[in-house]
Amino acid sequence: MASDARVADPVQDAFRRACADLDRRLRAGEPVAAEEWVGAAGPLAADADLAVELIFTEYVAREELGESPSADDFCARFPAHADRLRRLFGVDQLLLESTAGSRKNAADTPGGKGGAPAGRTAGAYELLERIGSGGMGVVYRAWHPVLRREVAVKLLRGGGADRLAREAEAVARLNHPNIVQLFEVGEQDGQPFLALEYVPGPNLRDRLAGRALPPAAAAALVEALARAVHHAHERGVVHRDLKPANVLLVVDSGQWAVGSGQ
Repeated sequence: MASDARVADPVQDAFRRACADLDRRLRAGEPVAAEEWVGAAGPLAADADLAVELIFTEYVAREELGESPSADDFCARFPAHADRLRRLFGVDQLLLESTAGSRKNAADTPGGKGGAPAGRTAGAYELLERIGSGGMGVVYRAWHPVLRREVAVKLLRGGGADRLAREAEAVARLNHPNIVQLFEVGEQDGQPFLALEYVPGPNLRDRLAGRALPPAAAAALVEALARAVHHAHERGVVHRDLKPANVLLVVDSGQWAVGSGQ
């Protein structure tokens, strides 16, 4: 009998686990750094692309935690990757500056006040603010001025068109009320992006904040998520990064949706 099973990629699996572990431990205040995985004896040291992505994951996580990570310090820590890191840090800084400008001048967007938005674009979408990040890229709240619709735009760091195409193909096969919808796959100045349904949250991690849900609510949540994951599995899609931060609350309906880093 034919099997639709996918062969796991141990290097990619190690990379995803490393990104998740690094992010979790940083947010818990633990003394952790990318060298644990990309140092001379690290499991990802031999793959330059994944090493750079993991290093950048640490940099972005420290930014989001309110630190002021130094590009020079990171380049000194990883001299073999310094040129690529400087390019990534430069792009990240431009995105931060442009989205900060958008927040100050956000007319024609929901809740906007003042002049027309002046932020960076991805295709037809105007990037408003960064709302999440992960091992593969950064997610922004964005606005389509013609359709007048908010979306989540996921930009891949440093390219990765092949991986984006695989992710898009997987998401496009899914049609379930508890899984975020894919609207478009595009490219801006050589950088690929996904435009996805925007779910403002909160996510499950923030909603729980260390407190347990009442039994009935917890059971309903588990059922909704189990049905969504089952729908994906039936179509040969495995999320691989299913965690509370990627489970988002649809405020108007009270339903939960499985996302990918919004």
